Amino acid sequence: MHINLQRLNSIKNKVKEIVDRKQLKTAPQIIAVSKTFSLNEIIPLLEMGHSHFGENKIQEAENKWNGIKNKYKNLQLHFVGKLQSNKVKKAIKLFDYIHSLDNKKLALKLYQHEKELNKKCKFFIQVNLADEDQKSGIMLNYLNNFYKYCTTELSLNVV
Repeated sequence: MHINLQRLNSIKNKVKEIVDRKQLKTAPQIIAVSKTFSLNEIIPLLEMGHSHFGENKIQEAENKWNGIKNKYKNLQLHFVGKLQSNKVKKAIKLFDYIHSLDNKKLALKLYQHEKELNKKCKFFIQVNLADEDQKSGIMLNYLNNFYKYCTTELSLNVV
């Protein structure tokens, strides 16, 4: 068995144990962060039916996933890195989820490119819980207003 399949199965088993022990009604979605891994290392996971993968670099993700998305219809790509505003259009084209929504300028660009490309993505707001200026994320005291801006004014699908 491929080493990455063994690793994923081990993680799934541990998650299942926790879900069973805690009697949770839903199991968390496992995102295999595939940055720096080649498609040869990822294909066994896709063939096994795993569908959620994370990347943190647009260009690497384009090179890796553009051709493969048509073959694996259930594939769901997550952008898990800091998204620069000049790469938003490429991110909207390729990814299904973006985990780093953290400012109004980025939110507006995401909205504009969703409209332009006629594609809806799902977004996670990144929150700076430490209130440290040097860290990414929206400050906690701005979260409610930012959430309303994203969901009401821009109609972004914040999950």
